[in-house]
Amino acid sequence: MKHHPCGPSSQKHFALCCGYQPMQNDHENKVLGSICHKIWETEDRTLADNLPDPDGALALVEGVSMKWALAVGMFVEEFGPIEKKVNEAFLEVPGLNFGTCDRLRIAGEAALIGDAKFGAWAVDHAEVNLQGHNYAVLVWILHPQVEDVWVWFGNPFLEDYTLAKFKRTEDLFCMREALEDRLRAAADPDPTKFNYDELNCSFCSRLECPAREKVATQVVEYLEDRDPLNMNLEELNNIKKLTNSLKTLTKLVDDEVKVRVLDNGEFLEDFVIKERVHSRSVIGAENFKILEDALCKNGVDVAVIEELDNIVSLSFSDVEQLIVHSVGTYRQARPIISKLVEELEAAKALTTNRYYIVATKNESEKNNL
Repeated sequence: MKHHPCGPSSQKHFALCCGYQPMQNDHENKVLGSICHKIWETEDRTLADNLPDPDGALALVEGVSMKWALAVGMFVEEFGPIEKKVNEAFLEVPGLNFGTCDRLRIAGEAALIGDAKFGAWAVDHAEVNLQGHNYAVLVWILHPQVEDVWVWFGNPFLEDYTLAKFKRTEDLFCMREALEDRLRAAADPDPTKFNYDELNCSFCSRLECPAREKVATQVVEYLEDRDPLNMNLEELNNIKKLTNSLKTLTKLVDDEVKVRVLDNGEFLEDFVIKERVHSRSVIGAENFKILEDALCKNGVDVAVIEELDNIVSLSFSDVEQLIVHSVGTYRQARPIISKLVEELEAAKALTTNRYYIVATKNESEKNNL
């Protein structure tokens, strides 16, 4: 699905700050929302099988479906039968912006717009929801016959459903003017007008931002006369508000460094690439036999290993715990574990997944001491 950089779903962010830049988000809640939307669109309930809690996801879709049906019933009662019915309605006005609303229903001179939210975040009431306002403007422009526009938002997770009713003659001019103002400001953002907002900044990917620099300075000043480990609740609450956006900033910096150094091969004077082991596994019956022999040779009880004939793979961290349990302490187990890794790697019986980090030279030197 295409997304306009200043599309309807970002309008609240741009209203708070013209310098807002959306960031990539692969959080599990985004996956949940995406699949729930697809189920609502296609009615293919088997899609929920790809989620950790299929029944919970289906319950969310059923909840929003029932409430949407009630909204449609009210709309039909007032404006008559539906003449145009579109799910995942792509709305685009060249020179303005575009977006996709979950539902669009048109009856005569009226339109009903529906959008579902499946996350735990509260959604602004449809009356003031700028995403809904953006959809309404697009519908009015694309469908000149439409006078009345109803906008509906549903969040089954929070049991929050809101409906707002707008009229072209009363609302289009103001809504379009406000939208165009936001789009102009976002197209050429003025850093002097960047605005700090605890929540908004935590979703923003802009690195060069005077508002964030100011917050970083405030954090330093706040900590000058306070011990971070002995703050009262009020102080902790205040510093947490400030550091939320900085946490996002440091992640953005880390991600940029990884791209520049690991992907592009660029050089940072004070940093080096370090290899780390992500996980080790023993996979397959043949390698299990090698593991069993190596454990026996190193004096480790293999009774547990002998009972694992039916499994496909075994995490080496579980093997480590077995060794610790067998010999008594991790200090005693450490030389056995090191020797076992060498033997398994030499026999190619250990599958090792590795990753790379960009570490400071001092950290690299310290790790080698």
